[in-house]
Amino acid sequence: MGLLEYVGQALRRERKLRGMSQAELATLAGLHPTTISLLESGRMNISVKRLESLMKVLEMDRFELIINQDENLDEVIQKKTFELLKTVNKEGLAALHQFLMHLRDS
Repeated sequence: MGLLEYVGQALRRERKLRGMSQAELATLAGLHPTTISLLESGRMNISVKRLESLMKVLEMDRFELIINQDENLDEVIQKKTFELLKTVNKEGLAALHQFLMHLRDS
């Protein structure tokens, strides 16, 4: 999977998590719905400025853009985890990382 497809999948995942249609996202971001469709399918380049704009509308942060897109992860748990991560300090993140690595390896 290329970077465009990866970013497109992240945008689609976050849009769906928020219960938004492509048309709704397009309107809020000042884009055409076809543009959203092309971006989500990885068939259109995206500028950093446009990506930042979409991420702002979707209330995404960098963690949500780069999260492992394993189909088995429960999307609701992902969303709640991100909300919690925004409130955790460095030490807490390090401990959480170790815990998650332990779970993955067990």
